[in-house]
Amino acid sequence: LKRWLVPNPEMNASIRTTTALTIINGGVEDNTIPAEAKAIVNFRLLPGDTIADVLWYVKKVIKDERVKFKPVEGKFNEALPMSPRKAPAYNGLGMVIRQVFDNPPVAPFVMLGGTDCQHFVPVCDHIYRFTSLVMDESFRGLEHGIEHRRTHPHRRDGQNGEVLCPTDASLGQP
Repeated sequence: LKRWLVPNPEMNASIRTTTALTIINGGVEDNTIPAEAKAIVNFRLLPGDTIADVLWYVKKVIKDERVKFKPVEGKFNEALPMSPRKAPAYNGLGMVIRQVFDNPPVAPFVMLGGTDCQHFVPVCDHIYRFTSLVMDESFRGLEHGIEHRRTHPHRRDGQNGEVLCPTDASLGQP
């Protein structure tokens, strides 16, 4: 699966921890080097990666003790646990998606946007998120990009959601 997703920029971000420099503050004069600069970097963690992993990697890449970095209080979360693919709930969700959307491929990936799933982790064993976005080249930049907008032609009937499944979920096999 990875070899098909890596060459596609729209899908590549769904299989690794991503980094986006979102806020930069520094000097205000065009001919003066500022004494201090600050930046906010947004990391979307791949399940299995941790905040500690990211901090270690950033320190290793920067290699400059003068540069200080720390998580912004209240703005970071560990990656949520992966729910199993070999489970009746996953198979049932896949069956419904294939019936509603003319039999598309159903594959696990990292949800590109934030959801409320972290609130369900204490009460659910498995959480499956899904989106009905068509991710092709024209999708680039529409979500959280320069041309950010919530409604666009890539969303099929506004279908988006989360499915909460207890361990003993008994959905039928496709």
